[in-house]
Amino acid sequence: MGDSTNIWMDTKRLLVVFPYRNEEYFRQFRLALDTLLNDSNVVSVNIIVILPKEIKKENLQQHKLIHYVSPKDFSFFKKIKDELLLTALVQPYDILLWLESDDEKIAKLLSKLFVKRKIGVNTDLDLFSIRAVCQSENPSEILNFAKMTLGKIAY
Repeated sequence: MGDSTNIWMDTKRLLVVFPYRNEEYFRQFRLALDTLLNDSNVVSVNIIVILPKEIKKENLQQHKLIHYVSPKDFSFFKKIKDELLLTALVQPYDILLWLESDDEKIAKLLSKLFVKRKIGVNTDLDLFSIRAVCQSENPSEILNFAKMTLGKIAY
């Protein structure tokens, strides 16, 4: 391939967004993400998990790289209340990898990020420079599909 590189291999700073459906789905996404990151050049990652309003983030396993966001985290003026998340959102990223969510409120919040490329998989939102559809609902297959897609785009 000469001197060209692909988007995936060039990614050092990654922001991943996916919805929380249930504990098993969340666990599968985390395991698949760990596997994906172990075989990458990513040195910095933040994860945003979009919660339905009936799930309390206090009951979920806390991790410094995982930020849970629910409708309750927005003020009356649609500003985010979570200071740790706000700190993560001012960081520059190479890729925003948005998976399986059509949450417009969170998308609007993230549309202002400093990010080189916004990638959406299995979403109908218009926020992304690259949108792809994976036929699977399996978290591992979705993440591998995203990796393979980005690995095919050379520049």
